[in-house]
Amino acid sequence: MRSNIVVDPIPPRVNIVYAQDQVTLPTSIQKLIDAFWESELRKGKNYIKGEVFSVKRYTLNEEGLHVTLSKTDYAHYLYTLHHHDFAKQAFSCQVIYAAAMVQTSDHHFVIGQMAKHTAKANRLQFVGGGIDAIDIINDEVDLAHNVLRELYEELGVSTEQVETIQPQFLKTGGPQQAISILYDVKLALSARELRDQYEKYIAALIAKGDKPEFSDLILLRNDKEMMEQFITRNQQPKVDYLIPVLQKIMVEKIKM
Repeated sequence: MRSNIVVDPIPPRVNIVYAQDQVTLPTSIQKLIDAFWESELRKGKNYIKGEVFSVKRYTLNEEGLHVTLSKTDYAHYLYTLHHHDFAKQAFSCQVIYAAAMVQTSDHHFVIGQMAKHTAKANRLQFVGGGIDAIDIINDEVDLAHNVLRELYEELGVSTEQVETIQPQFLKTGGPQQAISILYDVKLALSARELRDQYEKYIAALIAKGDKPEFSDLILLRNDKEMMEQFITRNQQPKVDYLIPVLQKIMVEKIKM
């Protein structure tokens, strides 16, 4: 369901800070999360209960966006992801993350298909991932650092191959109420060059025994007709922001 998703221009100021504290859940909720986690592991999922940063406070006004984060774990996040009613409750894990609207030098958007071993297998999305401790400097989250890190981890694209990186949109709403900062990222690589480099990068990852985040890439030309075809014909599962963002770019004729 995408009806409650809002995509706005990026606020004049974005400030995301870590409060240096931990989420404390009621025992009854923690038991539900633990039981769900164990059931997923019994299904053969190889999840790791790593740290996740959840929104503690959120303020959006004419001055900008201010978010305060607390630390929780992946089990809390995963439970929220799979239980939409819980996602609306006070003790849910609401996350904020950056996503990169990556474009090649010949104007193709880069869309990844999540690999089968991930929590959202086969889902289509832009490059991006959760905030990691290494993205936090003096208790402030550096989202540009997060984006550049994810570009390398998911695509094998180095910082030197990025021509521009600018925050463009703020997405709010959606089933899990996740907050997304969408960056406009332009590469010094054509679609063909990116595809060739990506395939070599993935082969090297697999040779080392690592699992790629994406199982495939879609290179979607930034063209009204091609974007309309993708929106109306592609039936694969998609992250909540993907279609609203593409529609906004297309309908409002935003130059990207």
